[in-house]
Amino acid sequence: MNKIIDLINASRRPVVIASPAVIKKLAAALAATGTLRNVTYKTPAAAAGDICGVWRLEARLRLAFDLKVTPEHAEILLRNSLFARPGVNRKIDELCEIREKYKAYLDYSELVLNYYRGRDIIIVGDYGTDDLFNRARGILSGLGWVVDYAPGAYVKKKVPIYRFKDYKEEILALGLEVASLIDKGIKPDKIKIQKPPASYRPYFDEVFHLLGIELSGSGEQSLFEYEATKEIMTELDKRRDEPITEAFSAALSSYRPGENPVVSSLINIFNSYMAFDLRVGDIYDDLAYALSRSRLPDVDYRGAPLLADLVEEPGDEDDYLFVPVFNQDVFPKTRLDDDYLDDKEKKALGLLTSRELNRLEKIKALALIDRAKNLYLSYSLMAPDGIAVRSPLVMTIVEKRGGRETEYARRDEVSYSRELDIIELGKRLDAYYKYDVREERMFRLLAAYPDHPYRSYQNAFDGLEPKTYKKLFSVPFVISYTSLDKYFRCGFAFYLDKILKLYRPGNEETLYIGNLLHHCLEKLLSETEIDDIDAFLEESAAEYVNETGKQLTAREKYFVKKYRDILDKLYRFMQKQRETCAFSVYGLEKEFEVPLGDGIILKGKIDKIMTATLGEKTYAIVIDYKSGNTEVDLNNVVHGLDLQLPIYFYLLNNSGGEEFHFAGMYLQRVLPSSVFARKEGKTFEEQLREYFRLKGYTNGGESVLRLIDRYYASSGFNAIAGLRVNRDGSIHKTDAARVMTEAEFSRLLGLVAEKIAEAKAGILAGRFPIEPKRHSKFDSCQYCPYRDICFREEDDYKELEIDKNLDFIREAQ
Repeated sequence: MNKIIDLINASRRPVVIASPAVIKKLAAALAATGTLRNVTYKTPAAAAGDICGVWRLEARLRLAFDLKVTPEHAEILLRNSLFARPGVNRKIDELCEIREKYKAYLDYSELVLNYYRGRDIIIVGDYGTDDLFNRARGILSGLGWVVDYAPGAYVKKKVPIYRFKDYKEEILALGLEVASLIDKGIKPDKIKIQKPPASYRPYFDEVFHLLGIELSGSGEQSLFEYEATKEIMTELDKRRDEPITEAFSAALSSYRPGENPVVSSLINIFNSYMAFDLRVGDIYDDLAYALSRSRLPDVDYRGAPLLADLVEEPGDEDDYLFVPVFNQDVFPKTRLDDDYLDDKEKKALGLLTSRELNRLEKIKALALIDRAKNLYLSYSLMAPDGIAVRSPLVMTIVEKRGGRETEYARRDEVSYSRELDIIELGKRLDAYYKYDVREERMFRLLAAYPDHPYRSYQNAFDGLEPKTYKKLFSVPFVISYTSLDKYFRCGFAFYLDKILKLYRPGNEETLYIGNLLHHCLEKLLSETEIDDIDAFLEESAAEYVNETGKQLTAREKYFVKKYRDILDKLYRFMQKQRETCAFSVYGLEKEFEVPLGDGIILKGKIDKIMTATLGEKTYAIVIDYKSGNTEVDLNNVVHGLDLQLPIYFYLLNNSGGEEFHFAGMYLQRVLPSSVFARKEGKTFEEQLREYFRLKGYTNGGESVLRLIDRYYASSGFNAIAGLRVNRDGSIHKTDAARVMTEAEFSRLLGLVAEKIAEAKAGILAGRFPIEPKRHSKFDSCQYCPYRDICFREEDDYKELEIDKNLDFIREAQ
């Protein structure tokens, strides 16, 4: 650092171009000398922008709108257009056209060149890996005197390269080495660690947390990943038609200025859009892209080890540098030929190819290794995502720089964390009890920690203290059939999902395709006459894809096309059903809500409601579409399970509208999840019609049955499965369990109301026991996404006794 200070002091009005970390350190060092110098600092990106121009935000917005591409795609086109020249190929000619068409949005002025003219330009630590800056420095060479400064020089030393079998062993050893240096009195800010890949970070963060070591500059999350950002973006999504000024103000209204650094950063980004007279929908996707590329400023703890990209960091001679994950493609990072411009096109334009970039990355990595006096390198042969290979630089260092590969030898006599030792002891005791593995280290740990908690864990959890729960529970608190079902399956799962709001992603592709086809089906059933069903479905699918802003993969497009064919056949099945049914469509995807009191609201959306009038009564049928299992057993209602269809009637009759009497409630399969097995004597079309038939419960009154199917007595029910008819028109004895009277249904709804009240009382009281339900055909834990959290024991299960034939509502007959 002293050499570059001397160089600055000897220069005429110098312009120093360096990384932000180098600039920060230089400014502090110059300030410490107490002398005033006319020094201008620029990052390479800022200098390149001065010399070559910078695209304004409006360019990306307009290009994305004009070409109907994503903001990311527009950004790539704009960036590459700065390198384009005509005559190479059609793709690059199009980049030239883009640059010419949108040049009004390129901030560039030749007057800026005068800022650099005649000045000493000191470029620190540049290895020529950025094409735009390479172009800029070529121009700078004609404007002033350019000096390259490479920090540090080769330091002869022994370089140990530690080899580990597993990445967890490697990260643990790294943590222990850092703790050892701090214990020896090395200043923590003299310790610098190469930032590991994202897949290593969970265990990396855990180890350093348990060692009690805070790290400076360790931020990884984009702004888009923070909860506050998601809440604000959700609010903006609801206001797509509003002017951005009004929408931004409304979305931020619940946050006080300065109380949340995430919100403060969001406001800075929002301000960049305020100059445009646009609506939220015009900039929403671009805003999401901008947030995904932005991060909070790194935490800069004084006196803490630094976690950073060390090749960009200034170093002192007495620094201790740690480079873990010294593996292929990680350090040095590997550049692939997968950019918008391929290597052949880059070569034609005089840009760096992937091969040249990889050579320069290797030079950068070796420069770091050469100038470090105290260096620790390590790699493992097993990464979080599979087998790993050591860096190709290992052999270079061994052969030419005094490197030596070795196994890491842990010092057992010193401990830096009780928590880490207890975890290790637990693992060794597991190996002892399961495989009779006896190791000296296990006995040492046992002697050191006789109070260890191994096998003493108690997973009992009933609920929360009122004071704690009050902080978590907020009104209005919305519940649905799904949340009620989760509450009765296991209160603890409900607590994790609805109170703590943990999220475990499922099959997002299947969910998206299901929602898309739900949308198509709703549009299909809303129309009275359709000339070309396939064209109508294709248009509806395209509309949903555009609204959601998603680009379908080839696989997703294939499934959408296949399922469109299925929806065509389903529509024809429903049309055929109408010929014998007196019920007409009352509502599609209709939403209802019922306030339950104390700030709790029950909400639900019913896929399809059909009604018919008999005398002075209005009878209703509710139908829910399913792409998977359609088994429903109302015998489970007494335990709060299978409430979906009865809850729909509860919503219908408690939402302040007219009264509906029970005619039927059904699940209808709409999308086969697998190929039909071959059935003798049945065509595919016949199997498909059988698949579409409704499954559920029906009003057994003869007059109501005739409204459902006027020919049921003579030809049976075409649209309802599992409801056979005797010759005299009565329901077959074995299927009578699927039929109920209005009085029985009334008692069922009364029981549903009791279960809703029971759930409400439990939620208000904060009762969320680990108590999964189980019987011969059902296990709450089978598909639970939280099985790795609750550690439930066999004794936690509540074994259910299930009635048959709905005896609990038929007793009053």
